[in-house]
Amino acid sequence: DTKTLIGDIALLAIFAVFCISLTTVGFDVATFLFIWMAIILGGSRNWIIPPIYSAIFTLALVKGFGSLFPFPLPLMVF
Repeated sequence: DTKTLIGDIALLAIFAVFCISLTTVGFDVATFLFIWMAIILGGSRNWIIPPIYSAIFTLALVKGFGSLFPFPLPLMVF
């Protein structure tokens, strides 16, 4: 199916931008934007749920990885 293939390629492109932007905008901002875009790409039509879910999940990841790794993550906000 062409629509599925285009969606998969778009998700890979968003992931590539996420990986490249980790050191420039920080892990927290890159993760927030990646999750938000992936939810939108997944077909969410609600405009308020994606940023809320992205913020909660990003906070959990930053706190979790921050306590797991012995070195600091490059962050912009937290």
